Amino acid sequence: MLKKINLLILSFLFFLSLFACVNNKRETILKQVGICDTINTSYKQIIVPILTTQCNSQNLCHGANPGSISLETYQAVKDNSTSILERIKRQPGDGGFMPKDNQKVSDCDINKIQTWVNRGALEN
Repeated sequence: MLKKINLLILSFLFFLSLFACVNNKRETILKQVGICDTINTSYKQIIVPILTTQCNSQNLCHGANPGSISLETYQAVKDNSTSILERIKRQPGDGGFMPKDNQKVSDCDINKIQTWVNRGALEN
């Protein structure tokens, strides 16, 4: 009887550990199957990396040579969020398209920014 209980406990712990590993890789798994994760739209963890990669690196418009919209601070991004969204939703070649001279922001990243704005553009 004691062996069965120990086996049951070990089995439970094993399955629990598998579930924990899956949760740590949630974003990677969702990307692989083509699902955009907009549950966590943290400014610091999600929005800033998107803006840094697409807009603020040294050789892009809002990095070394800032464009007309500042993206350096939370307040600047929040204050310009409507304009940012409107411009990243445009197609390459359209006037005012962002990011200028770079490839279009992915639909998933646009959805993440839209969700962050819809939820109040919190500084989290």
